[in-house]
Amino acid sequence: MSKRVKSKKGTVKLKKRVKAPIRKTVKGWLPYMAIVALFSIGALWPAVNADFTELDDKTIILDYIPRYVKNTARVWTFGLYTPHYKPLVLYSWVIEARLYGFDAVKFHIVNLFFHTINSILVFFLIVTLSRQFRITKKQPELVALFTAVLFAVHPLHVESVAWAMGRKDLFYVFFFLLGLLSYLKYLASPSIKWMVAVVVCFVGSLLSKSPAVMFPFILLLIDYAYRKDLNVKSVLSKWPVFLTLLAGLTVYGIFSTDPSVVSAGGTEGRLSKIVSTGRISGLYPLAELPGFYAKMALLGFKGVFWYLHSLFPVKLALAYPYKHWIPSIGHAIHIFPVLFAGAAFGIYRVRKKYRLLFFGHVFFFMALAPALIRTGLGKGIFLSDRYVYLALLGLLFFIAGGLIHLMAQKKWSQNKVYAALGAIALLVSVMSFTTARKWDTAETLWTNNINHYPQVAYAFSNRGIYYNETGQTDKALADFTSAVAIEDDIHALLGRATILRKRGRYEEALADINRILTNEPKNLYALNGKANVYFAMQQYQNAIDVYSSGLAIYPRDISMLANRAAAYYYVGQYDVAIVDLNLAESINPGYPGLYSKMTVVYSGKQDWVNVIKYSKLFEQRQPNNHANLGDLGNAYQRLGQHQEAIDAYTRAIAVFPNGKRYYSGRARAYRALGNQNAANQDQAKADIL
Repeated sequence: MSKRVKSKKGTVKLKKRVKAPIRKTVKGWLPYMAIVALFSIGALWPAVNADFTELDDKTIILDYIPRYVKNTARVWTFGLYTPHYKPLVLYSWVIEARLYGFDAVKFHIVNLFFHTINSILVFFLIVTLSRQFRITKKQPELVALFTAVLFAVHPLHVESVAWAMGRKDLFYVFFFLLGLLSYLKYLASPSIKWMVAVVVCFVGSLLSKSPAVMFPFILLLIDYAYRKDLNVKSVLSKWPVFLTLLAGLTVYGIFSTDPSVVSAGGTEGRLSKIVSTGRISGLYPLAELPGFYAKMALLGFKGVFWYLHSLFPVKLALAYPYKHWIPSIGHAIHIFPVLFAGAAFGIYRVRKKYRLLFFGHVFFFMALAPALIRTGLGKGIFLSDRYVYLALLGLLFFIAGGLIHLMAQKKWSQNKVYAALGAIALLVSVMSFTTARKWDTAETLWTNNINHYPQVAYAFSNRGIYYNETGQTDKALADFTSAVAIEDDIHALLGRATILRKRGRYEEALADINRILTNEPKNLYALNGKANVYFAMQQYQNAIDVYSSGLAIYPRDISMLANRAAAYYYVGQYDVAIVDLNLAESINPGYPGLYSKMTVVYSGKQDWVNVIKYSKLFEQRQPNNHANLGDLGNAYQRLGQHQEAIDAYTRAIAVFPNGKRYYSGRARAYRALGNQNAANQDQAKADIL
């Protein structure tokens, strides 16, 4: 903005100076930083004890990251040309895995650390922005402190900290906030170094999570806060940022037309998908609406829900019952886009009179925009709390500024103001503390979900997976059955089929799997599961046929290759089995169980040299696997290396003292070396086992 003044030379246009950020010594800021940190750590500390969840933690962190520990170059290509490209986040997990393995507590401590840092960065951002608004410029430190504390303890932020995969939210917002602070420095003192800092931070944010694409538009909103005109010149002045945005969109695959991208969600971020007018869902009433309008209706519904949920963060869960809510709303869903558009128009109309209201709400919905335009109705992504991690900043700034301004108008004493703000912060902290405790284990997490929303099959399914993994198969079976009663949940059907297979109830297991294949005949997990049932029934040729049909669709699926190799072993086709195992090894060296299968197959061929080779490779990964050590001992003995056989059997016995075949094998080795006394002792031990 500018103003005109009269002079002897006529009216002169003077540029308004941008106020420099508030200056204090580091010592002066420490009390504020300490308060924010204490609230953040205190409210979310239970999240540190959270376990890894079934929602991507085990797939991405526990399965994928071990492959990248020795080959970090692969980090930079995983998810490339999809919205899921996040190499900096993956690299952080690789570093942690190298330092202390896959300790969930340490992963969550890092998450809490970055959330605390982000909350402190929020303070510094708001303390500067507060000077630009009439109702907050008188008490910028207090407004910034209250905003930062609310940001630190808001219950919707628990998910991003307690969920190990939430690291992507924490990272992208960390760089995002640093970029905004650098831009404030640039506004106060324009220079190339600050613009470079802005771009570098933007790149860091883009390499952490795709919603970072909103960064350039938030810069334009900050220009509004500083009363700078929005025009072509202001956009062009940020050309390095917009050029970086173009590169980021390319990396995320928005312009891609390559059909070979098959990563999860590989097409959802493409421009063609975003602007498509095709049907977005088979769910009533969305299925009955024109494609574009259905998107607008869904956008309005999500926008209203997230806004209200941010103001009233109750009944939080990991998965919300959209399949129940949307049909229940029916054609009343038409209200939401109208309500959303009306509210947006109203806020725009008051942008000059109520500038903080406009700024806070536009920031909220602008930061939330990538999630709003997302039309997917995935079980773990629809209306998820984590999507408002950054967006909440705008809303909390408006709430904090408005509340403190109201108290000032009512002429509250300073002590009364502090007491009221402290009480609010403590109340919200308790809500977050309680929410964070729900993340202790998969059982507590999904039980909470079920208690709030018993219509969510996905919650029963995931709790069933937890029960199954912890050996509580009766509870798992009950949960899978509850999930299937709600809908044909694939995970529940597969989980139930696995338990039924292990219990010898093969026909029931096949019935569950065929329910999946009826709707999804190319479902990889169902095909693998069906073949596994045939394998358990010892119908090895049927198993091979189903594995082969699956591999015709998914030729590089390691699990099916390894399983088919085992089936080939049982029909005596050892060479064909080895071909499958070698292909699996070339795709993913070190695949769990691969080397043990190699050992078994080469034992069938009586190729003892290769048995030793693969037994040792397996031993590197599982040094205390007594069965493998027993196979190693047997191979040494077959080659006449009796002392090596004794050493292997001895290690097997140390792990499993009741292993009859290990004593018998060692007895034979002792006998071959002429140590009859030791051989008799081992044979006597074997006879009584």
